[in-house]
Amino acid sequence: MKKYVVAIIISLLVLFSVTFSIAQPKPFGVVQSSGEQTSDATIYTGACLFFGIEVITDGTNAATAIVYDNTANSGTKLVELVVAGASNFGGGLWPHPVYCSTGIRVDLSGTGASAIVYYTVFP
Repeated sequence: MKKYVVAIIISLLVLFSVTFSIAQPKPFGVVQSSGEQTSDATIYTGACLFFGIEVITDGTNAATAIVYDNTANSGTKLVELVVAGASNFGGGLWPHPVYCSTGIRVDLSGTGASAIVYYTVFP
């Protein structure tokens, strides 16, 4: 009898662990934010979709952001944005995302420049 009870308990534990892992899918299709980046940064490593970028200035100096399909400041350039200092911000979200096979890397330049990158990952 004890063997049956132990076997049932183990079976239920396995069933619940499989059920919970299946019931918690990754949020594919949800656009994520990188958070504000104040220097060059690898936003994501691996295949993903690039949705857009917001470039922020300090209100005086121009800001430049170059986004690459890479994990370094080289490779396939996706977009280069130059925002005038007095504009405070520029950029936006693309209506159709760009597929990145390697990852997303942002190269920032300009005094007080920062950027927020929007992307989604594959499950």
